[in-house]
Amino acid sequence: MTKTREAFLKIVSCALINSPWKMEGSVDLEELLVLSQEQGMLPLVLDTLCRQGLEKQLPAERQTYWQDMALKLSIRSIIQTNELLGLLIRAEREGLVCIVIKGILLRDLYLYPMLRPSVDEDLLIRPEDAGKWHSFLTREGFRADTEIKEEDMPFETSYHKKHSPSYLELHTGLFDPASPVFGKMNGLFGNVWEDAVRIRMEDCEFMMPDPTDHLLYLILHAFKHFLYSGTGIRPLCDIGMFAERYEEAIDWHRIRQSLEKAHAFVFACALFRVLALYLLPDAGFYRRLKDWELEKTDPEPILEDMLEGGLHGASSTTRLHSAGITLRAVENDRQGRKRSQSLLPVLFPPVKSLASRYPYLKKVPALLPLAWVQRIGRYAAEVSSEQDPLGSGESLSLGRKRIRLLRYYKVIGDDYRNNA
Repeated sequence: MTKTREAFLKIVSCALINSPWKMEGSVDLEELLVLSQEQGMLPLVLDTLCRQGLEKQLPAERQTYWQDMALKLSIRSIIQTNELLGLLIRAEREGLVCIVIKGILLRDLYLYPMLRPSVDEDLLIRPEDAGKWHSFLTREGFRADTEIKEEDMPFETSYHKKHSPSYLELHTGLFDPASPVFGKMNGLFGNVWEDAVRIRMEDCEFMMPDPTDHLLYLILHAFKHFLYSGTGIRPLCDIGMFAERYEEAIDWHRIRQSLEKAHAFVFACALFRVLALYLLPDAGFYRRLKDWELEKTDPEPILEDMLEGGLHGASSTTRLHSAGITLRAVENDRQGRKRSQSLLPVLFPPVKSLASRYPYLKKVPALLPLAWVQRIGRYAAEVSSEQDPLGSGESLSLGRKRIRLLRYYKVIGDDYRNNA
């Protein structure tokens, strides 16, 4: 591991427990801040540096650059929180019900919530209320990112508001029911509505998932991104901070049983092992995991993948495009099919894999070739500056490497070390 990565993990660890960081040896602060930005943790890391005046080791113009960027992210977080709380109050007045997931709840885990940025706010709603929520958000000035009809709301709908950082995602389920890989995970949350609890934040009271459901969802959400292109360090910190705060209220036995059903238990052991070794070594919730035998799980391969991939594996278009290869491998494994070495299924997936992104396929499956063209065109635009127009060669190589990682953590069959 590089010195920069070691310093990053140590700084994050200190920030999580509000402890000063002591610089040991020479650290490239510019490189450190770039890594922090890739991991979606720039405000938290820069705040830790500034508390000891270490940012002054940077040239003046670079100090200004990073401080301005961190300040914008922090202000965005404050506005997001205030606007969401106001929105939830008005929604409840109109009789609209939702369960708040991640977002504001995760920011609240940190000593200074504004230092933990969020891209969006996730609201779980009942499918039969989708039209009412759409009408309400429209009156509130939000606009759906895709054209939708109230009577045919998709599983997930994104909403933006003009001149506002607020970005909402309405979900009628926790995972896409049409996904052959993730759809069955919804069955692990059969009582999410019945077991939801009320939480008060400032002058607003709203529902959040039962702590067991929420921790399970956080782990499986990270697992979902891991199967795509990577998860990153910030989701790992969220999992550790949530587990520590709600340790007593979590049914750890059910967590393990559910993870085993989802083929994610070894993956989760690796996450908790990284937390124990690098980020939250003194957390109390590890005593709940004695029978998990975390010490038997090697955390280094997944830690390397998280550091290389950035937040949600978005460090490069090559990595993002490799997602189709890893997902295909998992789908084949679940259905007992032999893994294909071809890139064609990635470039030309079936209707069921694209229906959530291209809703018109639900009504007119024959338009699948049009969806292929749009999808490839979007990818080509993203990587137009690269020599490999679709990143296909590098994506295929990275995809195969990450398949070995999936084997290593028992997500799919065979062992990583025996098939490297």
